[in-house]
Amino acid sequence: MARYEHLPIYRKTMEIATYLDQLIGGFASRHKYGFGARIQTAVQGVLVRVIRVQNTAVPERVAELKELRVEVEVLKTLLHLEKVIP
Repeated sequence: MARYEHLPIYRKTMEIATYLDQLIGGFASRHKYGFGARIQTAVQGVLVRVIRVQNTAVPERVAELKELRVEVEVLKTLLHLEKVIP
């Protein structure tokens, strides 16, 4: 089984997940349980996809990387909508 903890993308995503968890805790309740939950789900999806990419054979990695790119874009869009990032 491939290891993924050493990957910069995994480490940075974990840092972002921790930061967002703290940030979402300060959201108003109407945002915390709507957008906040969606943001947490999206960042978890990115982490899972990074693990899947690392555990996928090289020929199939391109498809997994495309899916990872989509999940990152979804996360970025949610963060833009909530005005977490400009």
